[in-house]
Formats: sequence, structure tokens, C-alpha cells
Amino acid sequence: MSLYSFEIPNEKTRLYSLISQLMLLINLLAFLFVIFKTDVPFIKWIACIGSIANIAAVIIYKMKGKPAIVALVVAFIISGICWALYKIYLPAFLLCFFAVFAVFTHQKFIIRFTDEGIFYPSFPSKIFLWNSVEQAMLKDGILTIDLKDNRLLQFSIDKKMCLEVDENVFNAFCKKQIK
Repeated sequence: MSLYSFEIPNEKTRLYSLISQLMLLINLLAFLFVIFKTDVPFIKWIACIGSIANIAAVIIYKMKGKPAIVALVVAFIISGICWALYKIYLPAFLLCFFAVFAVFTHQKFIIRFTDEGIFYPSFPSKIFLWNSVEQAMLKDGILTIDLKDNRLLQFSIDKKMCLEVDENVFNAFCKKQIK
């Protein structure tokens, strides 16, 4: 059971977004190249399907939110299937990998503080037991976790979320768990 939860900002969201859009653009250009360079109708149809999936994903991805991520994942999978039908397996594998990667990178990062420890959102997720924590505190919108192995984690917390949590009560909870 989570006593306190804090959403931490994902600093790499813009980079992930740029890479995803670049992958969609490269795929679109490759499919358009195939459409204009081949005379085989079956191959043209596959390239058309891949092109449509990538164009739709770019349009939907600009809207942001959960439907955009679903569109991105679906476009990567459809493109991967198209490349596999061409028997070009490396791009097919990479696009399926990017589809899985997109699901993980677009999740919200939530740190949970429980009686057991601190659940940190990484891949795979980490649990910092209280006996490995030197200090944990929330002060002026900055969440600080100081571990006994000299790692220091600091996160800027959204102002609205900070208003929901009483800093003194949270800090007292952390001190109690550490002792």
C-alpha cells in the first residue's frame, strides 16, 4: 500500500519524442521510395499500408496523450510487419523493439513511499529498503533521497502535488521509517 506518491518529471521526454518522430519519418520515406520504385502490386500495397500507418501516427502523435502513444506503437508494429513481409528482418526487429520501448518511456514516473521502502520507477523497478536510506525529505518542492551508498536522488515535484502533501508529516514519516 502506497502512503505517499510523487510523480517525477521525465527529463528525456523530448528526446524520446524526437527519436520516435524521426523513426516514423524514416519509415515513411522508405515506404514511399518502395512505392515509386517497384512494379510489383503486392509490394506496393504493403508499402501503402506502411505509409498510411506512419502518416496517421504522425498526425495523432501531434495531439499528445495516451491515444498518441497507442498510435505510435501501432505504427511501429505495422511498419515492422511490413518490413518482415519484405523479408527485411533487421528493420522489422528494430521497429518492434521501438514499439516496446515507446510503451516504457512514455509511462509516468511515480515514486511511492510505503512502510516497506521507497519504490523507484526504473526498468526494472527498484525498491530502496528503509535500512539503505540515510535520509528522505521534501522541502520547497524538492524531493531528496539520500542513500547510504552515497547516491543522492533529487527531483523537482509539481507545485500542485506539493500542496496535497504536508511536508512536515511526510518528513516525520520518513524519519520514523529510517530509524
